[in-house]
Amino acid sequence: MKNLVPIYAVLVLASLAYLFAVEDINGDRFAFNGGGRDAKLSFYDLSIIGVTAFSGILTILSTLAHGRKRTRKLFLISMAFFIFTLKSAFSVIFNHFIGDYYLMGVLIQGMELLVLLIFSSVLLFSEPKK
Repeated sequence: MKNLVPIYAVLVLASLAYLFAVEDINGDRFAFNGGGRDAKLSFYDLSIIGVTAFSGILTILSTLAHGRKRTRKLFLISMAFFIFTLKSAFSVIFNHFIGDYYLMGVLIQGMELLVLLIFSSVLLFSEPKK
């Protein structure tokens, strides 16, 4: 893979497609509560913002490392960090801006399962011989 950015874009679009198609974010059961759940910043708010920022930094660093070494393991690790960044960013967005958190459960659990599968594949499968 020459560039991970197109893959990142596809993952973002797939996540948005999931929210619109499966969770029906623009349908009747979704009630947009502008301002989110919180009226003030709490430790929870700061922690999810911190996790989003840190996972974003790890995504950038692992993408740069993949650009230099071009190994399958670094590719998978950078994908897992990016999915974790998306998950954290969705938590921030829904907690601070949208407010209705009910539809995030399946999305978050699916992304966590995907990250675990990626990490386990890095551990279980060896690098192909050149």
